[in-house]
Amino acid sequence: MYLSKISFYTILLFVTFFAVPNTNAAERPKLVVFIAIDQLRADYLTRFREFLLPPVQKNGLPGGFRYFTDKGAFYPTAETGHGTNVTAPGHATLSTGALPYTHGIVANRWFDSETNQVVYGLEDHNSKVLTQTDAPKEKGRSPKNLLSTTISDEIKTAFGGKSIVGTVAIKDRAAILMGGHRADYALWFDDKIRGLTTSSYYSKEMKLPQWVEQWNKTNWIDKNVPLAWERMLPRGAYAFSTQAPTKNVYQNYKGLGQEFPHQIEKGGVAFQGTPWGSAYVLEAALEMASKTGMGKDEITDFLGVGISSFDIAGHAFGANSEQMQDFFIRQDRLLASFLKKLQHTVPGGLASITFVLTADHGVTEIPSIAQSVGMPFKAMAPEDFYAKAESFLEKEFGLNRKNKPVAYISENNLYLNTKELVVNKLDPEVVAQKLARWLATQPCFGMAYTKWELLAGKHANLHFSKRLATSTHAVRSGDVVYSTTGICPQYEHYGVQGAEHGHSYTHDASVPIMIVGKSFKPGRYFQKATLADIAPTIAASVGVSPTTGSEGRVLAEIIR
Repeated sequence: MYLSKISFYTILLFVTFFAVPNTNAAERPKLVVFIAIDQLRADYLTRFREFLLPPVQKNGLPGGFRYFTDKGAFYPTAETGHGTNVTAPGHATLSTGALPYTHGIVANRWFDSETNQVVYGLEDHNSKVLTQTDAPKEKGRSPKNLLSTTISDEIKTAFGGKSIVGTVAIKDRAAILMGGHRADYALWFDDKIRGLTTSSYYSKEMKLPQWVEQWNKTNWIDKNVPLAWERMLPRGAYAFSTQAPTKNVYQNYKGLGQEFPHQIEKGGVAFQGTPWGSAYVLEAALEMASKTGMGKDEITDFLGVGISSFDIAGHAFGANSEQMQDFFIRQDRLLASFLKKLQHTVPGGLASITFVLTADHGVTEIPSIAQSVGMPFKAMAPEDFYAKAESFLEKEFGLNRKNKPVAYISENNLYLNTKELVVNKLDPEVVAQKLARWLATQPCFGMAYTKWELLAGKHANLHFSKRLATSTHAVRSGDVVYSTTGICPQYEHYGVQGAEHGHSYTHDASVPIMIVGKSFKPGRYFQKATLADIAPTIAASVGVSPTTGSEGRVLAEIIR
């Protein structure tokens, strides 16, 4: 259930007085860096290993991905651990060590039956985005819906509020959910100003920090983004990726076009769906670290970096496309550049930093491309079964379809029109149970339960149904929580020409986890690991309290 604002901050105050780091200064990292690459599926790291820089280059500088896989503890078969694999739940889980039924971020959006409105997970009417207009439709942003502390909160609290905590991403939900409740800076990209913004929650003075204003004035985008995205490597290097027919590619994303070379309009925002969106965020993160003094003393600081552009491109071109191979290889070089520059910012260099590199979720192939090569993929939109579900409810319970007995369907959740059920004197739990049983028999559906069944543990003792249960919250989840089959993805935004994620199955749940630092033993580990294990592991290594919702395990096998 919800924590009241007073009780939540009472807990934080209590922890401030009694939580003290239990490791000495020499053992603690000066800086913890979380890098979450949105939609990075684990198989990229092995499929394209031959194209990656070595862990340490000939000039002695760090490499990119292989610095993390070879110099750190690498879990190539890790999973998210929950069922609704989209951006907000993934970032909330990796930062809190809790699962959605506890941290409350069950989806990017959910339905509020009291207000009869769709709620964006980070919206907050009382926290104005500094660069937005006064239009009523523009809602503020804050972490108020996150019902657990984050690892960055706990670091901030354990050091008496003296730790510097900052995050930056293209997406607001990535920056906010990694920054948590106590961040000094949580910054995201605003299309309107083509620069970074934040909300009044993180800036009581209602203005951007001076260094952010200066960064926005540097015109980094026009100075550094080329006019076209072309292949980085010779054409033959992409032999195992797909140059998909134009008809199979999602859209002309903000003028990029559907095949190489992709034109990047000068003065536009299409760069967000290219590797230069990632470059922008990494450079902004370096600016943050430098201008705020992160890692300069013995107090551990926290830097969160959300690489949202990888997800934007992945939706448009698909996991097995030439574009995503090219993005991944370019991302490798961008990481190497980031490490090279960051080591000169922090005294002691990379040895003084603990790194986490992971993803919030994976992705499923574009249905039309899968079909074109003979895979038995289908695709289904929520509207495909709105009418069918309402027909069932009309037949079974006499509900009038004109009154819309199904209020909302999105991201594995189906919400009934509870007011309509009350008028007809129907028990929502009974209606939901019959609807779930019927739904599970329909083509494309793998399983369906009521939220009451999932919360009470009344579901099959199976891997994927357990994932659904961990994604179910008593208030925010739908009356029916479901999952389509692994070869029948539900698409909501990108159509059959776009790649989707959100399901409980392996392609969407597959993520890599890499942790590098002097407290961790390098190696490749195949023990079970999920996103919920990251926060408690970092808490243990730094010597701070676990988060309030923490239930992941400490990855003891990698700690020195």
